[in-house]
Amino acid sequence: MRGYPLSVIAGKEFRDHVRSGRFHLFLAIMLIVAVLGLIGGVSQYQVSLERYQETQIAAPEADDPRTTSPPPKPTVLSGFSQFYIATAFVGIFLGAAMGFDSVTQEKESKSLKLLLSHPVYRDEVITGKALGAAGAIALATGIILVFSFAVLLISGIVPSPDESLRIALGGGMGFLFIFSFYSIALFFSTVSPNSGSALVSSLLLIIILYAVVPTIGNGGPVTALLIGESPEPPDYPTETETVTIEDPEDPSKVIEVQRIGFEDFDPGSEEMKAYEEAYEAYSWRRDTVDGIATLVSPYQNYMEILSPVNNPISSTRPDLIRNIIAFLAFPMIFFGLAWVRFAREDVR
Repeated sequence: MRGYPLSVIAGKEFRDHVRSGRFHLFLAIMLIVAVLGLIGGVSQYQVSLERYQETQIAAPEADDPRTTSPPPKPTVLSGFSQFYIATAFVGIFLGAAMGFDSVTQEKESKSLKLLLSHPVYRDEVITGKALGAAGAIALATGIILVFSFAVLLISGIVPSPDESLRIALGGGMGFLFIFSFYSIALFFSTVSPNSGSALVSSLLLIIILYAVVPTIGNGGPVTALLIGESPEPPDYPTETETVTIEDPEDPSKVIEVQRIGFEDFDPGSEEMKAYEEAYEAYSWRRDTVDGIATLVSPYQNYMEILSPVNNPISSTRPDLIRNIIAFLAFPMIFFGLAWVRFAREDVR
């Protein structure tokens, strides 16, 4: 792979994308959705900040033994939750719109055959297309981040260096998220006979990944269909007994309460052991399905990784590295499939 042809193709693809009305339309929608979502988030942040300040003023002295730990100070990052979700949703369709006709359009117009008649390798063509699209997606992400910082400054909010870094990191994750769906559309553009079928195939897989896969691992009917229903515990008859206890509000008084128990309950019985084994096996199957559904879905991985980035006081899960690897591998896999398919493309 040579640098000069690759840069020429990438530059052409980048210019074609940023000049297209399709790109302008989705970018405008993303900006509107992002700004509206951020304005709502900033309003919630300001309300939370006012409540926090009121709590600090009304708090007792620090040396009071009854003093409890003060609530954490609100962070401006809390206003970015809806911002990230909204821009990601629109970004899915931006990525698909940029990639579904990357190859099919040139095959239909016969320009691909003309391009490959020049001294240029096929891997340079497909890689240049991906790099050009990545540059356009990065530009869109950068514009949205600039607008988000502008909204904060106009609202009188100056994020700290740590908050600014986390916002930029969230923007970088948004870029990878959009590029993941571009890589899906690029793959179908290489295997489909025309742009229409590439678009339909891309949207079908996107709907499955975005809307269907997340429902598999949430204990719903799809999960029950895959792993079966949760085992029922042994049916022990219950007994109700009236007992007299000391009134917790007035120790000088007693009150009567109803106590419900199980007749002949034996935690070591064969029925209970069989139930515990069945429930343990069911839990393992359920957790396995949950894990696979999360790792397969780019949106689920995106939200799992975004949670500690957007919430500094939350603890990071030790198994988060799996989501990071799956999130990074997803666009690489589909781009690799598109690369291999295009390298074997019969252009006639």
